[in-house]
Amino acid sequence: MRRPRLHFARILSAFLSVAVLLPWLPARGEEAPWVRLETEGFTLFSNAEPEVTVEVGAELSMLRGALEGWMGGLAVHSPMPTFVYVFRDEGSFWPYKQGVNGDPRNIAGYFLSHPLGNYVAVNGAVGPSPSRVIYHEYLHQFVRDNLPGMPLWFNEGLAELYGSFEVRGEKALVGLPHESHVRYLRQQGMMPLRELLAVGPGSELYNESSRRGVFYAQSWLLVHYLMVGDGVRGEQLIRFLDQVAAGVETEEAFEAAFDARFSTLEEELQAYLAEADLPVLEVAAGDLGGVFRSRLTALPPAEVQYRLGDLAAHAGPRSAQFVRGHFDRALELQPDHGGAWAGLGYLEDLQGSSDEAAVLYEKALELTPGDFRIHFLLGRSLLQVLAVRGYEGSLAGEDLARLERAIRALERSLELHPDFPEALATLGAAWVYHPRPEEEGLRVLARARRWLPERADVVFNQTVLAGRLGHRAQARSLLHGVLEPMAGPEMAEQAREAIARAELLRARDLARGGEVEEATAALRALVEEDYDLPLAASAQALLDALEGR
Repeated sequence: MRRPRLHFARILSAFLSVAVLLPWLPARGEEAPWVRLETEGFTLFSNAEPEVTVEVGAELSMLRGALEGWMGGLAVHSPMPTFVYVFRDEGSFWPYKQGVNGDPRNIAGYFLSHPLGNYVAVNGAVGPSPSRVIYHEYLHQFVRDNLPGMPLWFNEGLAELYGSFEVRGEKALVGLPHESHVRYLRQQGMMPLRELLAVGPGSELYNESSRRGVFYAQSWLLVHYLMVGDGVRGEQLIRFLDQVAAGVETEEAFEAAFDARFSTLEEELQAYLAEADLPVLEVAAGDLGGVFRSRLTALPPAEVQYRLGDLAAHAGPRSAQFVRGHFDRALELQPDHGGAWAGLGYLEDLQGSSDEAAVLYEKALELTPGDFRIHFLLGRSLLQVLAVRGYEGSLAGEDLARLERAIRALERSLELHPDFPEALATLGAAWVYHPRPEEEGLRVLARARRWLPERADVVFNQTVLAGRLGHRAQARSLLHGVLEPMAGPEMAEQAREAIARAELLRARDLARGGEVEEATAALRALVEEDYDLPLAASAQALLDALEGR
């Protein structure tokens, strides 16, 4: 079915209030001007026709509004910016999709999730609305930001459900039938719900291309039924999500929230699939987020070059010369463009030249001191050189000064943008390397875990830092209760060795400070629990010396 265009004039009356400040039609032979459009949650850069730019911004804002409505009016939280590039035609888009996965001839748009922000690019000439793929990936980002830790079936099912989000005139539609999913399930049948709920990122069913079809199709159908098809089940879904967020096992939470056995839900789902026409949720476009107020403003030529270079730098592997050319041209046009200096630093980082990158980041911050992303990039670059030092607490001299510069840069990034997940995680890692770690490191790692619950490196650093700070019970609880089930025995063993090493060093410091009783207790616990580690012999020797044996 051909996707209907968004009716610009009708949506303007119901939803939009936009000030158009530019002459839009360039003279023959001139390039189309680039503009910037700010909306709630999105920043658009576009050289497309003004109505196309506004339509893309409006529909993305309405999608966000639909999600807020589903969340009971709670604001959708997006800790990082989302940049949307709307290209006028295939010719202007072509150079910026060369590094993206897939044949560029078949790419009308893409969504890239990155620690520094999300990047969306679309060809405005093939239809102003972003594609199903872009909506799907945006929904994954929405779940990561607002519903962390949700089971895979819900994550994929919700993304498939809202992937077909569509605006027709003054109505927004949620849950349009996914014909290929319906056809697949009617022909191939469904898997048991117990099996569906157990699928995780490492499951064979999810990773084998020949078997993924049933997982995606049934996840979509289940979420469609719970959110669109049955009001009572929809309320129960909210209870289920609350229980999962509280740490209840998926199967236990499912049966408790829905007050039914799996067999009952399976029968309901089969009956739902057999319906001739699945229901669709209709929402008045004017109800999605109130009035969309923004203005289209011209992008200066230097900013155009910087923004296009920033997109190209994050769009995947491609010629560094192509990317660098954008930043060089930006600096030719505006030598004090801080973003372009940071872009050159980012390229040095990608090539492993962290020292050169740090110099460029510092130059950028002289010009743009309020950019939280550049402070983060500087801190991360300074830290990368020290990452091989281990957990001995042996940094001193220039290395320690470098580490403390990294900590200051990361702290400044978080002052400017407190909910920056990657800055929280990186600052916590920096405290792991410090010879005199502080409790602040544990606090920022706990905050990082709320945003990044599936990141094993964050739990690893939290575990090791707890051990270094002398919180033995907390470290062991994280090790056995969180890290080992999440990351497996190899990473857990590395953390165990690091904790034991930190405990041995701490016991030595206690003994040297005259706190023999506390040192002896720590060594006894270490020898009893970690007797199989190589350093257990050193711990036993020190214990024997303290006890006079």
